[in-house]
Amino acid sequence: MINTFQRIFVSAFLIALCALAAAQIPTGTWREHLPYGETIAVTKGAGKIFCATPFAVFSYDPNDQSIERLSRVNKLSATNVTTVNFDHQTASLLVGYANGQIDIITQGVPFALDDIVRSNLLGNKRVNHIFVDNSRAFVCTGFGVVVIDIQRREVVETWFLQGQSNLTAVYGLNTDGERWYAATQQGIFTGAYNSPLLVSFEAWSRLDELPLETARYNSVTIVDNLLYAVRENGFEDELWVADKEEQNWTIVPGFESEQITDFRFMHDRLVVSTFNRVRVFDSAFNLVEERFSVAGQPLFPRAALFEPPNRVWVANEFRGMHTYRMGIGSQLDERILPNGPPAFNARRISAWNSNIWIASGGVDGTWTNNFDKKGFFGLVADQWVVVPENQGVNDIPGINDILAVAVDPQNNDRVCFGSWEEGLIEVVNGQITAIYNETNSSLQKTNFGGSPRIGVPGAAFDTNGNLWFSNAYSSDRPLQVLTESGEFITYNFQPQVTTSNFIADLLPTRQGFIWGVLQRGNGLIVFDHNGTLSDPSDDRHRVLTNQEGNGGLPNNEVFCVEEDLNGEIWVGTLQGVAVFYAPFAIFDDGNNDAQQILIEQDGNIQILLETEQVNAIVVDGANRKWIGTASSGVFVLSANGQDQINHFTTSNSPLLSNNVLDIAFNYATGEAFFATDRGVISYMADATNFVQEIEDIRIYPNPVRNNYIGPITIDGLAFDSDVRITNTAGDLVFATRSNGGRAIWDGNGRDGRRVATGIYLVFAAAPDGSTASVGKVAVIGN
Repeated sequence: MINTFQRIFVSAFLIALCALAAAQIPTGTWREHLPYGETIAVTKGAGKIFCATPFAVFSYDPNDQSIERLSRVNKLSATNVTTVNFDHQTASLLVGYANGQIDIITQGVPFALDDIVRSNLLGNKRVNHIFVDNSRAFVCTGFGVVVIDIQRREVVETWFLQGQSNLTAVYGLNTDGERWYAATQQGIFTGAYNSPLLVSFEAWSRLDELPLETARYNSVTIVDNLLYAVRENGFEDELWVADKEEQNWTIVPGFESEQITDFRFMHDRLVVSTFNRVRVFDSAFNLVEERFSVAGQPLFPRAALFEPPNRVWVANEFRGMHTYRMGIGSQLDERILPNGPPAFNARRISAWNSNIWIASGGVDGTWTNNFDKKGFFGLVADQWVVVPENQGVNDIPGINDILAVAVDPQNNDRVCFGSWEEGLIEVVNGQITAIYNETNSSLQKTNFGGSPRIGVPGAAFDTNGNLWFSNAYSSDRPLQVLTESGEFITYNFQPQVTTSNFIADLLPTRQGFIWGVLQRGNGLIVFDHNGTLSDPSDDRHRVLTNQEGNGGLPNNEVFCVEEDLNGEIWVGTLQGVAVFYAPFAIFDDGNNDAQQILIEQDGNIQILLETEQVNAIVVDGANRKWIGTASSGVFVLSANGQDQINHFTTSNSPLLSNNVLDIAFNYATGEAFFATDRGVISYMADATNFVQEIEDIRIYPNPVRNNYIGPITIDGLAFDSDVRITNTAGDLVFATRSNGGRAIWDGNGRDGRRVATGIYLVFAAAPDGSTASVGKVAVIGN
């Protein structure tokens, strides 16, 4: 963790550099930072190509090459996307999810149909496939087929192919206008197209003539009088074909040793996607063209569609959607990939204004490797930067499980990462420049996870540019520092910290103390080097626990620690929040225990968040506390924690998950970044960096149309500035105080009504009256 005060208190010049970016993202709005490289489904409608990822959907318009992102921020109701399809009659995009949710987006207007989610069925509700016919969506789920009237946006009926006592997962559906054919986990079932009794399992029969008739079949496709069925068998799928009437099933040669990921017939073409190629056949199953790569990238297609006369669109497993033109070669190949990170994984997130970097690895509850090889990536000047892959230097392939990340405050192009097996990795200008391990640093190899390796679970810079980091399971050097001059120094805390426990996350404070989170329920450690890093004679340390007189923590399971603008230390535990109000006296005699915050709710006095696991605490420019929890989303509290300002959850906001792992601020713009177990999303808050002396204030939008209902933002202020808005006659219209360096006006007067058109003067003064500035904002007609 970079020192909070250092991050917030920056020059007016730095804020001015970011003012334009801030103006482009309105205060109070969200934006997602999801990966779009892994695409899983593709469909076409309304002149656009829609491509799904496991987290969101994007559309591509071939005419103007524009890209639109569809996510929880705007059109989608969830994040676990499984499939998409388009109904041309109603101009509706249909999106299915793993929890059974269905989104119907008609001409850009979304509607969330949650009937399947709310149903009392105990079976698997995952949406596997959506078939569209006659303005109806036939949703193939883990328990049967749900029929939806798209125009009326309601469920019409549900087909249980083997009855409700034997729920059968359906993976694909098709019809020739006479019969339905359903590909299921227990064979291919068929029923009469116009039968009014399809809700009864007695209307369905299994195709017994099909070899291995009770096996799992992923799809069924109809071409003239032929039926094609894909039998799932790992990487040795089988493609079978038969005459619909005679049912003389034979295997189609050439697919026995492949995984068939998608098989569809459209515009008189059969398009077959397998593990590493796309093949297009004519209706007689003659090969038209086969492709292994697009735009120089190998194909790993999850789905593909054909667009006459010769274009193929591919949902590829890597690097976005691909498209090519058959018979032309590669000169017109394209890859469509919206700006985003390469993966959703984000255990920790570190920000220094416009440099936001992600620690993408993970461990399980016992601190055993996940072996995540998601790499190094960050958002720099609003563009995602991916560091080229590196195989590392030890005998474990790749660099695994990046657990910690810290941006150098003195050189924002330098970022340091802690790996759970490779040591400390330095990245400068998007390139790995050093891997520090036992051969070139003070780090020690220890035997954990089955082999000797180096675990660095915590890393943070102090105000002097020294990098502090932890060495897991090291008995005599659990805490280390790489000084600004390049010297490695180690520290020993035996017997409190030994090979049985270790220090994870670190917080260097303005006071010069280093606070560390002790894993496995061992509380906190506080270390004071007395300003002499290389002289251990004046060092002191103390371990804080839940014992009264020795820390008084609510629980010894500590997950985070943060310093606020008053120098107070806020601690997140398994049972809520505690505050050390006098951290400067932590080594003094007497009771300096942490205190829990009492709040009044519904007339009762209770402890703040006492039932919540607190994973992250961050302070904004107004000293308010942003608290990320394991199951209840994000709480935004007043500076003293006693008043709740906001509570963001998946039910009342676009937050991707209620399990928030970490929070970081771009203090220059006021954008808060939330790392969740479903990816990263950000929110433009109403607090920013503040300046020492007010010179020029910035107001946006300006001019303001009188039908505009969003916030009017005033930036470039000192901490807790007094802001007053008057009309040209000098009448007071609005008054407030800034949150850090930002103030918000809703455009209403003191009576709560919208102000009239005209010019308004904005007066801002520092709290001590030392500096002031005046600005103007115009309110105009439509």
